[in-house]
Amino acid sequence: MRTVLVACNSSAWFGIRGFSAHGWLVLVLVFLALSPASAAETAIRKNVLILKSFPDRDIKTVDSLQSEMRARIRWPIDFDVENLEGQRLSDGTYEKSVVESLRHTYAGQKPDLVMPQGYPALQFVLNHRDELFPGSAILFWDIDVRRIGGRKLGPGVAGVTVTWDIRRTIDLALHLHPNSNTVAVITENSEFYMFWLALVHAELLRHQDGVREIDLVGLPTSQLLERLAALPLETVVLFEEFPQDSIQPTMGVNELLAWVGQRLPTYCVVPLACLNHGGIGGFDPNVADEISITTELAGRLLSGERPESIPVVNVTSQQFRADWRQLRRWNIPESALPPGSVVLFREPDLWERYGRYLILGIVALVLQSVLIVALVVGAKRRQRLVLHLKDLGRRLIDAQEEERRRIARELHDDLNQRVILLRSHIERLDIPDNDHVSSSSQVAELSQEAREISTGISHLSHQLHSSALEILGLEPALQGLTRDLALAYNLNIHFTNEGGPSIVLPGEVALCLFRVAQEALSNVVKHSGASFVEVHLNLSDQTKAIRLTIRDNGKGFDTAKLKGDSLGIISMRERLRLVDGELLVNSSPDRGTKVVAQMRIKEPSVVAAHA
Repeated sequence: MRTVLVACNSSAWFGIRGFSAHGWLVLVLVFLALSPASAAETAIRKNVLILKSFPDRDIKTVDSLQSEMRARIRWPIDFDVENLEGQRLSDGTYEKSVVESLRHTYAGQKPDLVMPQGYPALQFVLNHRDELFPGSAILFWDIDVRRIGGRKLGPGVAGVTVTWDIRRTIDLALHLHPNSNTVAVITENSEFYMFWLALVHAELLRHQDGVREIDLVGLPTSQLLERLAALPLETVVLFEEFPQDSIQPTMGVNELLAWVGQRLPTYCVVPLACLNHGGIGGFDPNVADEISITTELAGRLLSGERPESIPVVNVTSQQFRADWRQLRRWNIPESALPPGSVVLFREPDLWERYGRYLILGIVALVLQSVLIVALVVGAKRRQRLVLHLKDLGRRLIDAQEEERRRIARELHDDLNQRVILLRSHIERLDIPDNDHVSSSSQVAELSQEAREISTGISHLSHQLHSSALEILGLEPALQGLTRDLALAYNLNIHFTNEGGPSIVLPGEVALCLFRVAQEALSNVVKHSGASFVEVHLNLSDQTKAIRLTIRDNGKGFDTAKLKGDSLGIISMRERLRLVDGELLVNSSPDRGTKVVAQMRIKEPSVVAAHA
């Protein structure tokens, strides 16, 4: 609050009938002087856009930065966070699509500050700032100082650099594993990771007399696993990044890293990329220091200070980050780590695990003593409590027994009554020999009823779980399903399989196709009125695709008049979507229905037919 003392001559400034012009001016000046200094400033919200180079990393770091900025910067801040796939920015088509998306998203909305995190995001901003963020201040962070070097970044750019100490990570790894004679470097074949690979090469040259380097760069998953399995036991793995494998995408980066970390000691160029996924650790910039300095520079830029006047700040503090579970796996004592190391994911010791229970136990003993005294003094209250507990236990037992009786009644009134009735009819089959017509009729009825009961039980069992699918595979399971439905509902169901050798499909794929067939055939039985059904399983060796077709000659339906897919169709579509497949439904009135489930096979495992 600012205070201004104003002295004036009232006869000159204030007239008899009201204020003069000079009087109004003084009042306005006094009002502005007495108002809070920051009232106008706090009314202005600041827009900050954070561009992440990699969407699946540093989520907690970005959250910490936002919290720090909101706490230390006096303006209210609206944050937008956009995730870039940094390894794909070298692809012109992808980069163009990102530019179009950001232009559309932030059209007419100018960020006060753009904060690219990581080198790919900074390079993207520098290439497109004039068309996307003209006039916005740029503050980059979380970028290795060697990436910037003496490069001129142009006007309007400030930043914070760090150093990932590859040398100390390699030296510590070889120190903790003195018998190691091989270092295997795993990375992706892209410009971003080639920069890091060059730094690793330079550091490993210092150990070339006693250590052999093996580069596993840009290999498909299957080949990478083979190479890793063939490495000697005296190998240390230095992880940068796994290649993006389009052939075997079901095994993600974290799963691959965990697989490697179980077999060989694995260290990280960037610890946040592999900690908690099988990596032992690596040297990392001090995140707290980096966030603090970045927040300070962001506040200066949002205050209007020109970025050109702020030199790039380099955070030099380092700390070794390690996974406690991996230290235990490889018998590495914490005392062997550098001073100031941060050990994460530590499992609690006995006191941390059971200390609170011990305290609770002591408190419980004290309370019990107090309760005993209270119970002695108030015997009637204790008696009422015991009776209440007994009543509660009795009610629990009654509820349990009632539930058992309900289940027993359901079994007795349905399936058991039908079996008893069937037995009663059979016991009354004492018919004279000359009454063959009546006897045959009753036997036929009883046979039909027994068949219906057997079919119902068998159909329910197959719906819940198909043992043929689990033991024999998809083709025998489909044969059994069609055969059982044909016998149960007197349908002409024809099953065929073509395409050469049989496939050993992954369990989830086989189960998906079986459930689709099960649902489609159930719809045929319930709704179509068909007399003929064709089930066809086809494998194309040329296109490496599998297709399951269910076609019937029933009454069909008009797909254009459906307001939405039925629950069965939705279930089939969702199952196929989970295994990267698709469902096609073609039907018209009086012309039957055709249901097709198809998907691309990824590295099928083929065995000879009838093996």
